[in-house]
Amino acid sequence: MDRSTKVTTLMLAVVMVGGSFTAAMAETQWQRNRPRRVEVNHRVANQSRRINQEYREGELTRRQASLLHREDRAIRHEER
Repeated sequence: MDRSTKVTTLMLAVVMVGGSFTAAMAETQWQRNRPRRVEVNHRVANQSRRINQEYREGELTRRQASLLHREDRAIRHEER
C-alpha cells in the first residue's frame, strides 16, 4: 500500500470510530436536565406492584390502594 492509501484508510477508521462514540454519547437537553427519569419510572412501577400485592393480601383497603395509585398517577403525569 502506498502512503496516501494508508493515510486515507486511517482517516476513514478514525471518522467511523469517532462517529460511533458521538452517536452513543449524544444526549438532548431534556435528557441532561432529567438524568434519573428511568430510575423514577422504575420506582413508580415497583411501588404500583407492591400496592396491588398488598391489596390482594388484605393489608390495604380498596380506598387506600386507590389513593396510593392516584398519587402514582400524579407522579407519572408530572414526569410527562
